[in-house]
Amino acid sequence: MGAAGGTFFGYREQAVASPRPPRLRPQGSVSAMKLSPLIIAGLAVPGYDYFTHAGDALDDYPSAWTALPWSCRMATWTIRGGFLEVQLSYDGVVVGDQRELRFSTTTLDSFVAYRVREFLPGTDTWYQLLAII
Repeated sequence: MGAAGGTFFGYREQAVASPRPPRLRPQGSVSAMKLSPLIIAGLAVPGYDYFTHAGDALDDYPSAWTALPWSCRMATWTIRGGFLEVQLSYDGVVVGDQRELRFSTTTLDSFVAYRVREFLPGTDTWYQLLAII
């Protein structure tokens, strides 16, 4: 039988140099995030403006559109309660797109106005839009 030879250098554990910062909200939190203009100003990226709007969705679409000051670049929708149906407008008058949102999401969009309703009438649905314009 032959003998195996070699050298074992072992290992050592190294401490993490920069630990990850804690999350702002625990994952799966049931409390709705409400952003004040002061918080948005603190989170703002230079060169971009932000538009926020929150409210309870109605059983049917309102006749008036909620208009953004300019076309948005990205939209973050926070939803609590039921599902949300959103109509987007690219000119502020005509429906350009209609979506069913089943959960909070972020999308790349360029709409200038929107309106929302409950997907299932009678369910209490709260929403918040944070749009980068």
